[in-house]
Amino acid sequence: MNKLFWIMLTLIVGVGIFKFMPKSDAKYEQPPYTVEKKDGTFEVRRYAPMVLAEVNVEGNREDAANQGFRILFGYITGKNGSGEKLAMTIPVFQELIAFGIGTENPPVPTQWAFRFVMPAGKKLTDLPMPQDDRIRLYEAPAMKVAVQSFKGRFSTKNLTDHKNELDAWVIDKGLVFEPNRHEIYAAYNGPFTLPSKRRNEVMFRLR
Repeated sequence: MNKLFWIMLTLIVGVGIFKFMPKSDAKYEQPPYTVEKKDGTFEVRRYAPMVLAEVNVEGNREDAANQGFRILFGYITGKNGSGEKLAMTIPVFQELIAFGIGTENPPVPTQWAFRFVMPAGKKLTDLPMPQDDRIRLYEAPAMKVAVQSFKGRFSTKNLTDHKNELDAWVIDKGLVFEPNRHEIYAAYNGPFTLPSKRRNEVMFRLR
């Protein structure tokens, strides 16, 4: 009986702690934006200019994401000219920049841009130089985007389904895409976050 009591107490306390734990994205800095329009899970946002670290990677989305993350994570954790460590921020952006053409010989690979937002207050001139020459540091201009947020796994199927929904919503609302209509994916949580607690987004740039 005494053993059962302690088992039950442990379970109750464990559930309570889990329930009131902060979401995994609460402790990370995010770039500010303003919402111009909201329609359920859809939004139109304006982002201010932001300083980015970017690496371009070839391959399928999952492999490119893994490789891109490792390269940029190495940069912010000290693999740079001064050994400086930079704070991790969210979201991590992944944008399709060139779609592969399989009929070429050899086939043209799909290319992805993988981006970390640099911490607020860090100007381009403040950042340590990358040791990896594949990393590019630059200030991105302000942008207006259409966004759909969703929970669940950051899988190619989920991203594609929501990309198609966002595409239809933009057209239905009479919004105008930028000429470059490539999608941007935004991940806010690590792989150990429960799918029901995750925040994922698909974006398109607007004029």
